[in-house]
Amino acid sequence: MRRSPAPGWSRLGGTSQANESAGHPEPACKALGRSGKGGIPSVDWQYRFRPASSGSALAEPYCQRRMGQFSDDGLWWWDGTTWIATAQIVLPQLPVTEFEQSRKLKGARSFMRRWALVSSGNTFISLAVVFLFPWLAALRDYRSWRLEQLALATAYLLGPHETMLAGETSLLDSHIVGGLWTWDLAVAVTAAHILVFGVDSLDGQPRWVALAGRPTEVMIKLRSLVFGLDPTLLISCGNGQWRIRGTPSVFRPEPVLEAWRQVATRMAPNKP
Repeated sequence: MRRSPAPGWSRLGGTSQANESAGHPEPACKALGRSGKGGIPSVDWQYRFRPASSGSALAEPYCQRRMGQFSDDGLWWWDGTTWIATAQIVLPQLPVTEFEQSRKLKGARSFMRRWALVSSGNTFISLAVVFLFPWLAALRDYRSWRLEQLALATAYLLGPHETMLAGETSLLDSHIVGGLWTWDLAVAVTAAHILVFGVDSLDGQPRWVALAGRPTEVMIKLRSLVFGLDPTLLISCGNGQWRIRGTPSVFRPEPVLEAWRQVATRMAPNKP
């Protein structure tokens, strides 16, 4: 049974001034272009990936002739049979990625479990320094795995004809703010969309869609502290803003910025 996400944008790290007071989970972007009858545009048939068995995490993806497209305003997504509000999309279990099949992730998971036990009861800086480089290596493995998941999630939503050009993710940014749980976020850039996903856990996957915007309507900036500490991608669209924070030497935001600039520049002359 499909699980609906709890309200809504605050959990996924986005804020909307127009909707915060009303308490409704609603995408921040307004209409971005022309739409069809009743505000829903016409769509083209394309392939998109779906697990062969939605109940199995080991299911191999396959292509099925279905529609997978967002409306021009990014508020709706066509799943092949009906329009679903973007804020209510819940992605199914993604197939196992090549990185996970290679068992490279197993070592990173084992280390992170040990690190959680050691760090919870240790206050010695020397021990933290000893574990610093293995910890960074584990985060790099998690990042590689998450980027493969992002590519699969993007293909599920848009089909293989609109693939992910670049992506980035936070890994350890889940925390409670003002009594609300804030999840890790990840961004994917395609030839026509900027997608921001909510990730359910470090060992989980992209599960929700926080933003589906046109590159010409989205602004992406890189911010960091002195010496490049706390690097953060700031993604804004309309009244909404999402922060994807990274760890120095692990976080690589430049491909996302470059892909977004190129796509936005290419789309600008055709902007309605």
